[in-house]
Amino acid sequence: MEFEFSCNRCKALLSVEDGTYEPGEAFPCPECGAKLFMRPRVMGPGTTIAGFRIKELLGEGAMGQIFLAHQASMDRDVALKLLPRQFSTHPDLLQRFQNEIRNTARLEHSNIVRAYEAGEDKGLHFLAMEYIRGETLDAWLQREGPMAQDDALRIVRILADALEHAWEEHHLIHQDIKPGNVLLDLKGDPHLADMGISQIHSEQATDTTDEALFGTPNYVSPEQVEGLRPPDNRSDIYSLGATLHHMLTGVIPFEGLD
Repeated sequence: MEFEFSCNRCKALLSVEDGTYEPGEAFPCPECGAKLFMRPRVMGPGTTIAGFRIKELLGEGAMGQIFLAHQASMDRDVALKLLPRQFSTHPDLLQRFQNEIRNTARLEHSNIVRAYEAGEDKGLHFLAMEYIRGETLDAWLQREGPMAQDDALRIVRILADALEHAWEEHHLIHQDIKPGNVLLDLKGDPHLADMGISQIHSEQATDTTDEALFGTPNYVSPEQVEGLRPPDNRSDIYSLGATLHHMLTGVIPFEGLD
């Protein structure tokens, strides 16, 4: 992992390997000899992780930050998801992140965001994914309001086909279908993202505690909320229907927070 910053005197762009200096430690600029101090390590533009140079922050979620980054070896932009360092000490959270890596890599569908590479760099776990230029369906709805019926049905049909592929080919369910997990590219075509809480149906746990409940309350299926049985692809169909309701009306089906 490398961190980049500029010399205050000569403005030279410097790159320092993580662990070479401690934050606050002084060292000379290799270009002009000026005395510099190592800055606190902050993930952001200029940081390079396992060959991926971060360009900008795209978003943050419960399972980490997502950055736009450039993969030098392949000369392409990617969406780089980083798991918070503190999560790495929690086996359950780390297992969920590793599930995302495996599950996304299994899927080969033009409307499911593809996984490129995953690994660990100085204790930081990452997942490099296909970068979709555009915006989330949620952002579109917030800006534009209700969607025309034909446009909404076209998008939902495409998403349904992607979910059918995941179920029929891999017995994989998503468990968190919602506008925030649908990316619209520049042509308006949808791409299903965030397989982080998806699971193989045959591996479902029967635990019905709060910790076993995944999904977003406003879109999640009743059986997931009530823990009546391990969910299957019908739960995704329900959440896709709730998403369609939001697309057509501009409001979510249920306003409650619990």
